[in-house]
Amino acid sequence: MLKKNLIYWDTTQYPIDYPKIVKEIYYNQNIKNRKYFTSWVGNLGKDFSNDIDWWSTAPVSRNPYASNLFHYICVIKTIEKLSKKFKKFEIVVNSFFLKSIILKNFNSNNIFVKINKQNSKLKKYSNIFKAIFFSTFLFFFINFFIKKKNLKKNSNKKVLIDTFTFGDMSEGERLYKMIDEHLKRKKQDLVYFVPSFIPTKNFLEVIKAIFNLSKKNYVFKEHHLGFFDLIYAFGHIFRLKKFNIKLNNYGNIDLSNLVIQEIKDCKYYYSTILSLLNYRFARSIKNQKIELNKSIDWFENQTVDKGWNFGFRKYFPNIKIIGYQGFLYYGQYFNTIPSKEEEKAKVIPKEVIVISKSFIKKKKEFFPKLKVKAGPVLSYSLCYLDKNFKKTYKIKVLLILSGILSLDKKLLEWISYFFKKDKNINIFIKTHPILPLEKIDKNFLLNYKKRISVTNKPLGDLLKKTYISICSGPTSGTLESISYDCFLVCPMLEPYDKINLVANNIPKKNYKLVNSKEDFVNTISDLAMKKKLSIKKKNILLEKTNANNIEDFLN
Repeated sequence: MLKKNLIYWDTTQYPIDYPKIVKEIYYNQNIKNRKYFTSWVGNLGKDFSNDIDWWSTAPVSRNPYASNLFHYICVIKTIEKLSKKFKKFEIVVNSFFLKSIILKNFNSNNIFVKINKQNSKLKKYSNIFKAIFFSTFLFFFINFFIKKKNLKKNSNKKVLIDTFTFGDMSEGERLYKMIDEHLKRKKQDLVYFVPSFIPTKNFLEVIKAIFNLSKKNYVFKEHHLGFFDLIYAFGHIFRLKKFNIKLNNYGNIDLSNLVIQEIKDCKYYYSTILSLLNYRFARSIKNQKIELNKSIDWFENQTVDKGWNFGFRKYFPNIKIIGYQGFLYYGQYFNTIPSKEEEKAKVIPKEVIVISKSFIKKKKEFFPKLKVKAGPVLSYSLCYLDKNFKKTYKIKVLLILSGILSLDKKLLEWISYFFKKDKNINIFIKTHPILPLEKIDKNFLLNYKKRISVTNKPLGDLLKKTYISICSGPTSGTLESISYDCFLVCPMLEPYDKINLVANNIPKKNYKLVNSKEDFVNTISDLAMKKKLSIKKKNILLEKTNANNIEDFLN
């Protein structure tokens, strides 16, 4: 909403819904500030560089989906630019400290700031309780009902691979699918997966996953942790007081209170607990004198990864410590790009492996001396791209969800708008393994149950039958859609949606970016009317996977 010499901006909305001039500046600041922000965060806790509590907090992860800190900074930098064009402001924020910073650093006579949707203490303590309860359940269930594997039975050095569970794991390993199959053929007993469990209310599913994994080459951290390790992890919330200090300014603006607010928010407290338990797990393995050759982390450079790598680099400094990024390049996930400050603190792996040579330079954006090389494609979502498939068009339109709550909510909002405008086209929805539809929007399924078909089938099987696919944000669905000759419609919900398509070498002829709900409706409706779409065949620039490079990856 814009008036002459007046700007109204609700910063709590998704950026796509900002006024046009605000959105353009905000997008620009989002991209422009990533490098300085990364360096600033790296130096922010120089007094805590050896403190695992510091590295286990959400804002330090630099993950923009786990902390609002970068968003708040982009808001402040956007106001700086806007203040040169507009004399009066009405701004909605969700933080008392952000409001204070805005009023302190800009002309308070010309700006009105309203607080909306501030997180409640009840929700905060609910998140903490759920994280503690789930972690405690895992610890006691595994220690009481699952037999511990003896890692000392073989004197040879072992490989430990960090992974995550999806569902009941009846389909086996997903993140390292090709390693799982390789090990079954080789019958090796020196490589072990170490799972972290994704929180869920479905405890029966978790129990099934535990029993399924216990029969395979999986080692449970919980078997190597004591009760006091749990207490140590849970006690993190009481140790946060030590961070109540004056921190480095961002440019000339003091953001100390804002950073401390984000640290104490505890929105992703389970990730903090996992980080601390990963750290203590490495210590426990060392104390048990278990010999290792290599540690492999599914490396997104989040808090859980920092705990894992900090622990293994401290207690096993002479082994190979690898971070595997078995996913595409996503610009908005700039936390996946390590910094020199993180290397100095030894909270990242010694070497990073990516799945395309074209990603190597991108991963050195913040740390040119980072050791990066290309390696095999191992994950379930990318290793089974079928080159000899038979294409059909049984599915007219397929929506691919990302697993990021805020992003998927916005995609469903656009689909709701589409249904109101177009009464003819029905849509298939492929949910993400970690985020079922009912967790995103309970009413969506009820309101549109006659017009949607929700499926959990493998994405590749769906795309072989799909005409038009819709996805946005950091998802491999973009490349997979192109690989299976689908036309991709990408709502430009974030500033990196276009950048990612270019970075992952997606031909322009194979997709269309849409910037508004109206454009989205018109695009889908028009494309669906065409009998055939012009698709350019795409040669995937990912590394090949074979027995030799898998062996090299493990040795």
